[in-house]
Amino acid sequence: MTTLLLDAGNTRLKWALYNNQVTAKAFPSMQTLDYQLEGNNPLGLAGLQQVLQQHPTIQNIVAVHVLGADFEQSLQALAQDHHLPLQCVKSQAQGFGIQVAYHQPERLGADRFVALVAAHHLYPQQACIVIDAGTGVTIDALLASGEHQGGLILPGLRVSGQALIQRAKASHLAQSFDAIELFAKDTIQGIGSGSVFGLVGALEGITWRMEQAMGVPVQRILTGGDSALLKQYLGADYQYVPQLIMQGLQVITELS
Repeated sequence: MTTLLLDAGNTRLKWALYNNQVTAKAFPSMQTLDYQLEGNNPLGLAGLQQVLQQHPTIQNIVAVHVLGADFEQSLQALAQDHHLPLQCVKSQAQGFGIQVAYHQPERLGADRFVALVAAHHLYPQQACIVIDAGTGVTIDALLASGEHQGGLILPGLRVSGQALIQRAKASHLAQSFDAIELFAKDTIQGIGSGSVFGLVGALEGITWRMEQAMGVPVQRILTGGDSALLKQYLGADYQYVPQLIMQGLQVITELS
């Protein structure tokens, strides 16, 4: 069976095709679709419609998203048009080896739940700290038993830098992460570099504190849209896993 895996975040939709006879090592590369806002519909799904037309072997869709009811209704309608079963993954108190720490488990972002599922199955005998660096940066702690300890949320790189520009009423400045320098030589470079090193320092400090509080060695896992940039400035003990959400969706597909 060929499954279309979808990860719809705040700024971009990622997708991959998964065949349950394919091993994880042969997992396909992710593709991305940029969002197009259309009135009350948070995402124009024309690109996804094209994907379904180009891959007639798709037999079902497994998705995770953070875009609310309008997007889910649009996705359901698209799936029905193509006569495809659709599973939208939700956070739950306990499932797929994970016990969520939130007092109201359904309020944990579904993408964070899927990332925890992936981490637990990639590193089944190890405690983990999962960092998803996108529009927001989430940091979740997970014991080897699958017990989620809770987590933190920070502004992402572009959010923090843009907030500074807006607060300073410096609309003539544009964010840039093209030339990151510890000793920046102009304001634009200073904001971009400051955002990067500020977030790197925060991640290093928070993960160290979490590891100390958990009382066991941890595997630090880095994913999300800005993870490729951040990994250049983080230590070697951060494992870069750009397909973490897709791997979590793969696990959920296999176990559902």
